[in-house]
Amino acid sequence: MKVYICDDKRDDLKKYEKQIRDICGKHGIQLELMLYESGKKMLFDIEDDVRQPDVIYLDIHLEGEDGTEVAEALRRKQFKNEIIFLTASEKANHILYGYDVEAMHYVIKNKTPKEKFEQIFLWAFEKVSNRKREVINFSCAGESCTVPVDEIKYFEVKRKVITVYYREDSFEFYSTMDKIENMLCRKGFIRVHRSYIVSLQYVVRAAYDELVLEDGTKLPMGRNYQKLFREIWNEYQIKKTA
Repeated sequence: MKVYICDDKRDDLKKYEKQIRDICGKHGIQLELMLYESGKKMLFDIEDDVRQPDVIYLDIHLEGEDGTEVAEALRRKQFKNEIIFLTASEKANHILYGYDVEAMHYVIKNKTPKEKFEQIFLWAFEKVSNRKREVINFSCAGESCTVPVDEIKYFEVKRKVITVYYREDSFEFYSTMDKIENMLCRKGFIRVHRSYIVSLQYVVRAAYDELVLEDGTKLPMGRNYQKLFREIWNEYQIKKTA
């Protein structure tokens, strides 16, 4: 689970970092955590991130910034995951504002008990887990196939027919690679050739002009796609081992 905390008060950052790490340790949740003291810096990093955070804890009262405006900017940038507000105020307008940006919940600093904080985090984790089992329905010539996104290894196009490879199976359908790329570009998939789109989680080795998947499948990498792939692959590897 990938979590960002954005709060300009370092003590609060450390406090919530510890609480989240303790919860994840208690429940066996794998955690990737980033801390930010600036909303602008967080927004900048998210824009270049190959895999967006699953949950953002966002302070409403950032020094020199309005946390609600940061939340609005996140939604304008098509951030669709969970936002949980951190606030020192119990004013109704702050709490009601969360509905405008589809915030999942809010935490009142120094008042929300640890038990409630844990409950909110676990709610978020459940939503994230359910979302990661997102499925796509493919259909062709009266037949249909529903595939969990996280089970898709790669797509291949030949003579305008696209084949999706998942688990040990495959399914053919009509579409375009541009549509597939646009639909899955923020879900860990990348175009590596005019004929192939691959899920990064199944890549085990990247040579100069070839990728090897964990099942031994070898896919060519087009020259025009190599530079972008290297950048995204290196970033993916760093975050995977962080």
